Order: sequence, then C-alpha cells, then structure tokens
Amino acid sequence: MRNDFDDDVKFFLDIWFIEESQNFIGEKIVDFYIKHWSDKRSLPLFSKVVSCMSLASMQSTIHSLIVNSERSGLKLTREHKKEIAISVLIDLSSKDNVDIDSYRKELIRSISGYYLTVEKMG
Repeated sequence: MRNDFDDDVKFFLDIWFIEESQNFIGEKIVDFYIKHWSDKRSLPLFSKVVSCMSLASMQSTIHSLIVNSERSGLKLTREHKKEIAISVLIDLSSKDNVDIDSYRKELIRSISGYYLTVEKMG
C-alpha cells in the first residue's frame, strides 16, 4: 500500500522533470518538507534537491523554508536548522565544480534568518 509520503515524492519528481524553474521546484520541496518533516526520509530528499540548485535558488528555497515553516506552525529549532544545514553541506560537498564556501556562507545567512531581519529593517 502506498502512503502519503510516496505519493508526494512521485508528484514532486513529476514536477522536477517537467518544470525548469528552480524557484518553483524550491517552493514545492519546501511544501513537501514542511508536510513530511517528521518522516526521516524527508531531510535527505530536501538536502539532495537543494544541493543541486544554483546559489540564488538555494538561498530562496531556504528563505522560503524559514518563512513558510513559521506560517504553518512548524517551529524550526536551532538544532533542526543545524541538521538541515549539515545535511545540505554534506550533499554539496559531493558535487564537482561547486564553490562550497559561497554556498556555506549563503546557507548560514539564509537558515539563520538573517534575510528576514534585513527585510524587516528595510
């Protein structure tokens, strides 16, 4: 019997192959992650998808995760954010031709809520 997680994975993969916009894909993987955050398979999937994105799309996706998790009532603790960041960085480290330092800096800014603070101040 297929479960909700498997159905959502299939839906996401269908979009992945059809849709070219990484920002659109980012929105969908954020929705997926928020819906299935307690399933241990969701973080590895989220990390693999995000690690394949451009720097700007990754930043946008992480920013969207922070904003949408708050809106949905999912409280991302400091420990949870660390787990996400480490998982994404591990997946990024296996990629060739990636400026890991730029991704790491952007990931830390995004997941820490730095951009939310800047938006509120501006």
